[in-house]
Amino acid sequence: MIFEYFDLLSGEPVYVEGVGHLRSPLLKEIYPLSGIGYNGYNLYRAFLSWDKESLLRYDKLFQFRGVDKIADKEENLSIFDMVTLLRPSRELCAEVLSFFMIEDAIWDEENRKFVATLTDDDGQHVSGEINRSNFEEVRGMMLQLNYVNLDKDTVETKYSSEESKRLWEKAQQFLKQQAEKESSEDKPEYHLSNIVSKICASHPSYNLLNIGDLTIFQLYDTFFQFGYMRSIQLSERIFSNHGGDKFDFNDWLKPISKNI
Repeated sequence: MIFEYFDLLSGEPVYVEGVGHLRSPLLKEIYPLSGIGYNGYNLYRAFLSWDKESLLRYDKLFQFRGVDKIADKEENLSIFDMVTLLRPSRELCAEVLSFFMIEDAIWDEENRKFVATLTDDDGQHVSGEINRSNFEEVRGMMLQLNYVNLDKDTVETKYSSEESKRLWEKAQQFLKQQAEKESSEDKPEYHLSNIVSKICASHPSYNLLNIGDLTIFQLYDTFFQFGYMRSIQLSERIFSNHGGDKFDFNDWLKPISKNI
């Protein structure tokens, strides 16, 4: 499912029938203390595009029994199967889905699916579910909302047991490695920190005090649109000084993506 550009740009959650309300997080939700942190966001975003090999690496990190058996028969398993068979990746999946939704994604062991549950003053309501048949599409839609396909950096964590603390610390180690890997592969000019800094330094409206209220999609869109408009202004100046027959005054109206 391809979202409408207007829906993505609005910053409001988008309702997907049978699934729930998907959303693009605010920039301030990934701040180091008040949010999940940059490394955490990198892990969550990376999870949305992980293949089977990446999932196996994550589960092997926890040395859970059953990982080798999964590796032996992974060709017969879907991504959803691999995500949900072992507890570490299943719990990570629930966190990721819940972060990019209005609802909480709760694992239903009996029916082997995540139930999207919304709690309000009237109690709990089921909005939809994420299961084997729609998991890949849901991941794709969440990536769209993050402008894709188109050391303590979290709040203090309370542990229910020493085992949960050990697993959390291992997850922190893994997400740090993932963030470093992302940083080495991505072009540095597109890192969030550089995008935020450039917009705040050059945009007439956004600054470090208010930019945190933009969603991730709005932030990237503002960055690329602002760059596109600057290039158009340069073309206009060149045309005004030197003329030419290839200049079109309506170029500034052209979408920057064929999907927009």
